[in-house]
Amino acid sequence: MSDTERKTTKITDSDYLLLKYLQKNARATLKLIAAESGYQSPSGVLERIKKLEERGFIMGYETVLNKSALGFKVSVLTHVKIKEHYEAVIYDFENNVRNLEEVKTFFHVTGEYDYILLVTCADIESYHKFIVEKLSKIPNIMTVHSSFILKEVECNTLL
Repeated sequence: MSDTERKTTKITDSDYLLLKYLQKNARATLKLIAAESGYQSPSGVLERIKKLEERGFIMGYETVLNKSALGFKVSVLTHVKIKEHYEAVIYDFENNVRNLEEVKTFFHVTGEYDYILLVTCADIESYHKFIVEKLSKIPNIMTVHSSFILKEVECNTLL
């Protein structure tokens, strides 16, 4: 991380390295984390982790799951254009989408569409049901376009 980036984010190089390590192995013991990331003691690591959590750099801890093994065989990038772009309409749309369990993540974007949703379903029929029974019920949707993901080449959320 460059000095400029560090000043902008107000994070030390050692904290940055700690975050990178935690992303790869959040289940490691404090003793192992201390040894691997250059901290003197497990208590020092715990203190730094708590501070990083308090400052909002660590938002939570997750387990990466194999969606296919769990029966979710279909992933779709669903592009949505809304009719109106007033603040209340935007917030209403976002709140409605937030409550859809099939939507794993979504983005407000520029370009032809207003939103891109990553939707995961068991099969094509489940996706059809999602579109007809859930997404189409949200007010102010003008257009929906679906791009089925053929293969996830890489998924990387690491720093």
